[in-house]
Amino acid sequence: TMRHEFISPVAIIYLLNAARGPLSDARVRRALSLAVDREALVETVMQGAARPLRGFVSPNHFGAGTGQGAQMDRATARALLTEAGHGEGLTLEVDCPTRLPDEAERLTAVLGFQLKEVGIALNVHIHPEREDYAHMVRRKEIRDLCVFDSSPMSTYRVLYEKIDSRVAGSWWQGYANPQIEALIDKGRVTTNRAARSEIWRQAYALLQDDPAWLTLYNPLRVIGIAGTHPGFAMPADGVIDGRIGGRDHRQRHGGGTGRTGASGGGDRHHWPCRLSRPNRRPRPCGSRADQNDGHAWRRPVGGDLRRGLYTGLAPPILARRG
Repeated sequence: TMRHEFISPVAIIYLLNAARGPLSDARVRRALSLAVDREALVETVMQGAARPLRGFVSPNHFGAGTGQGAQMDRATARALLTEAGHGEGLTLEVDCPTRLPDEAERLTAVLGFQLKEVGIALNVHIHPEREDYAHMVRRKEIRDLCVFDSSPMSTYRVLYEKIDSRVAGSWWQGYANPQIEALIDKGRVTTNRAARSEIWRQAYALLQDDPAWLTLYNPLRVIGIAGTHPGFAMPADGVIDGRIGGRDHRQRHGGGTGRTGASGGGDRHHWPCRLSRPNRRPRPCGSRADQNDGHAWRRPVGGDLRRGLYTGLAPPILARRG
């Protein structure tokens, strides 16, 4: 059996209320990002089973920024808070679920200890009903910030659905930046992949100075694969989608041969087939219904995958959208 470790596409973040309250000030949002020691969070909360997330998308995303990304700088964080009128301290109201992510309460407690170093206190509000919590976020009724995750592998989708104030999507929380919105408009009509990637990198850089969220980490995942598979690499979206046997299926069903993330493909999902619920027939990739479903079962295809890489190792992966 071969052990394989990979970065989950799910990003653990705090959504920030940029519509009202102290986090409507970009200086306070940036101070939060600069105050956090992401490496210590990973070690304390996740026992090392994650990688720090230093931008609004992971390194596997198409057009992800290069360089160090968000780094801890508590002196600058204190200066920004003082400039914003919070030199004597600031209390933020935090909404926190009890699951999804399952470590949310532990994470919020550790984050609170770190933010005390720059004079920020957290007043935590626990939400035991996760579905009600999601509806609250969707209705944009969060307090100052809330624990959440981001899972789309499309950089464009993250920008368009979660950051563009003109769309004000389900998980958007009041953030607006005309420069980033101009880049979204430019990127959506740019067909050259290299040029579009550079546009998303520019947006990534702007979101370092004016963050929409507090980004923390991507969990690590480990799978076991029966047999010997030299050169195996998990696709960027974390789904075994047919490196062995799946390409013909994607071509037959119009999904193309590209891959998401840095490994190729571009900034669209290319999944072999999906079931919106158990016992439903698979839909072709890229269909309207497929793109609009809130949840989707992802299943690998190809005989070799079923025999060697998948059967008996794990249940189908439920891809949460949002």
